Amino acid sequence: MPLKCTSCGSPDLQFLPGNYARCNSCGNTLAEIPGATGQYAPPPPGYAPPGYAPAPGPQAFVPPPMPPMWQPPRKSSAAPLLIGVAVAVALLLAVAAAAMVLGVAQAPVPATGYLPTTPPRVSTGSGPPPADVPLSEENVERPSVMEKPAPQPKGEFRDVRQASVGGNLLWVGKYVNTGDTVIVDPSVTVSLFEAGGKRVAEQPGFAQRKWLEPGEWTLLMVLVAEAPEYARHEIKVNKPRAPSYETKPVKLTVTEWGMRRQWNSNYAVGTVRNSSGKSVKWAQVIVYGFDGQGQPVSVCDSYVTEKDLEPGAESGFSVMITTLAVGTAERYEVLAFASPD
Repeated sequence: MPLKCTSCGSPDLQFLPGNYARCNSCGNTLAEIPGATGQYAPPPPGYAPPGYAPAPGPQAFVPPPMPPMWQPPRKSSAAPLLIGVAVAVALLLAVAAAAMVLGVAQAPVPATGYLPTTPPRVSTGSGPPPADVPLSEENVERPSVMEKPAPQPKGEFRDVRQASVGGNLLWVGKYVNTGDTVIVDPSVTVSLFEAGGKRVAEQPGFAQRKWLEPGEWTLLMVLVAEAPEYARHEIKVNKPRAPSYETKPVKLTVTEWGMRRQWNSNYAVGTVRNSSGKSVKWAQVIVYGFDGQGQPVSVCDSYVTEKDLEPGAESGFSVMITTLAVGTAERYEVLAFASPD
């Protein structure tokens, strides 16, 4: 049978020397009942545990001293108190949160805008602001945050010279990338007008060199075939365009070249080498012509013999020097570019 305290009924007993037991719940002290093994009850008057020898003379049974009361019981009686404290703290937190939400809801919504850290200036007209003018959203000048615009491509058509060749009008000049970004397909347009202002001809011209880094240039020619009678002309640089899908061309090396006369025409004949270290195709050769003063007079182009060039490979070329020129060329410059494979 389970042993229980005769005072509170708790089975939580602590056995002590001398066949005594102590209840850990209420602190009651019990003694073993003689003849009932494992049963404890309050000791009867005059009962002494086995081996107990009372002093001579009548005297009452005195049980051994109780254990110190400062020993903590196994079953804590403070649990209800702790639960009550936790509930009270939770209620206080809930009340505080509700008060905060209510205060925020009743507070005025601040106006959206940037408030300067420096003293605001009041705009009330010319002169210093009067002292009694209050600062408000309307009269406070706030610094504006401006995004830096993206650089725009820019180009100029310089050193332009004009000539008439066999009833055709010809303009040759130097197209320069004056902006901070790459320009692709540089072009200009020549417009012819009669005396009354009526437009009688419109002709665009495109450069053979299709990719210009900032600061680079190329010669550009505009040809108006069988030009009509006109009183004045205008040259407009078409809006430069930045690269979108284009790939930067690969520059090749012109190892050698020379002039050859054939069928009453001059040809630039030579060799280009792919020294770029990558495979290329459609290698283009461009020939610029300049007069004795270094002014541009002509531009022409063609392609090399081989379509594909592996790294280190070479190919020959032959470019016919055009007779459409605004002057006599005394010096030529040969360039070569190719598309990456």
